Amino acid sequence: MIKNLKNETELSGLYFVYKGSTNLEKKGTYGLSHYGEHLKCKAFDDLQDELQSNGITWNAYTADNEIVFYFTGLEEYLAPFREILISKMYTPFEEFITVEDVEKEKEIVLEEYQDYYSKQNDAFYLNLFRKKFNYYSPIGLKEDIVNFNYESVKEFFSIQYNKPDTIISISKSFILDKDLEFENREYTMIENFIENLNAPLEKIGEFPETSCLFFHREIEYNDIPVVKIINHMLGDGLNSPLYQEIREKKALCYYVGSTLELMGKLPIIGITILTSPDKLEVSSSTLKSVLDDKEKHMSKERLETVRKAIIISVKKKLINRHASISDILDPSTEKVYSIIETISLEDIMKVYDKYFVYTSFVKSDDKNY
Repeated sequence: MIKNLKNETELSGLYFVYKGSTNLEKKGTYGLSHYGEHLKCKAFDDLQDELQSNGITWNAYTADNEIVFYFTGLEEYLAPFREILISKMYTPFEEFITVEDVEKEKEIVLEEYQDYYSKQNDAFYLNLFRKKFNYYSPIGLKEDIVNFNYESVKEFFSIQYNKPDTIISISKSFILDKDLEFENREYTMIENFIENLNAPLEKIGEFPETSCLFFHREIEYNDIPVVKIINHMLGDGLNSPLYQEIREKKALCYYVGSTLELMGKLPIIGITILTSPDKLEVSSSTLKSVLDDKEKHMSKERLETVRKAIIISVKKKLINRHASISDILDPSTEKVYSIIETISLEDIMKVYDKYFVYTSFVKSDDKNY
């Protein structure tokens, strides 16, 4: 489908969205969506000099549930490229990818793979999610990647990259109206994610001076919007309860945050603390005290601070509409925007009490998982 969004400025955007990503992968193809993203960019390789000279920014990324290719710039300079780019993104695989391309890109992707596993936090999360959910993230599995070849990539392209699910055009004055074919891919259901104690884990470097402490638990899909508001209240900003109590008052860490990961239709709350190995227990107990003292940290005053910030963030996003479509891709974000002005603290606390109990979280650290 085509979505046209209005921008308030002369900056425009053109986004191609391919749903699926890790949802379409299985053993033998872990990492193919991300690998394919690299190769798909070759469809417009011949335009790169012209795009750059016209001040157009372009790139792509592979998320858990979709792959996005985007082009942004001033309307007068992006306009001449729209039809060309659309045509390029519908070009058949064999017309722009060679066997040599596939093999060269393999080396690049493997370098990126090693880069992920050289970073303490990334390596820990990737291995943990393999073990706890049998989930291999967009970066995939090395033993699969090394075996990708022209035919296997071409076959996967026919599923993932044959046609986009959505084209999003953002402009102050232009409306995209074109007869095109689209896909309608679905996300994986929750029951597909199960613990796999025998999952292949990558060897990671030694980090004796630092530890990554991670607390996670599953939630119900329909509670995502309210949990997102709770995450804002707990961990958004240096003035947030998590930062104030764990970092500022006790100097236990540099980073602490609360996030929500969505794999297919499986939502996971995650609370991360980067600390020293000798501070793991006191960091854990301090987190418990923050979550337990909900009267102090989940107050009406805190809700009003976050409520106003979110309302203003919506206005800012509309002014800078061309720069991101994250809220369009995630229906729960739109739901947050629709409820933020009226949601009560009582409604929030019902969901908080359902999930944010310290003992309900699974505790892991990068030395023990």
